Amino acid sequence: MTPMPTDLDGLEALAKACLVDHNRAASRKFRQAAHPSAILALISLARRAVSADGEWRPIESAPRDGTPLLAWCVHPHARHAEDPKEWAAAVVTQWINHNGGGWTWNGMAGSFTHWQPLPAPPTALGADQ
Repeated sequence: MTPMPTDLDGLEALAKACLVDHNRAASRKFRQAAHPSAILALISLARRAVSADGEWRPIESAPRDGTPLLAWCVHPHARHAEDPKEWAAAVVTQWINHNGGGWTWNGMAGSFTHWQPLPAPPTALGADQ
């Protein structure tokens, strides 16, 4: 029997193999344990927990499973600006699969270059809420 991977990349590779073909030997172990979408959700949660260091990562590595995240958006005018930072901002976004898939957000137009997980929500509401 193949040992269970202990690193996140190994677990992700195993989960993706399960999604590609449910009849493979590796996926038989998990067929009754979890639905493939649950496996992907767990991977996403694990990645957020491990990478909660506040560092920006390339947008290509962002989860495309609908998980809300913080992305760095750069407006096309940034390349012509004296101060390009005036044409960039962090926005909350998530991937949707509508019309071939893409990022959805409200606010500034532009393209994403980097991302990071959203911080955890507050554990308690303020006294006035």
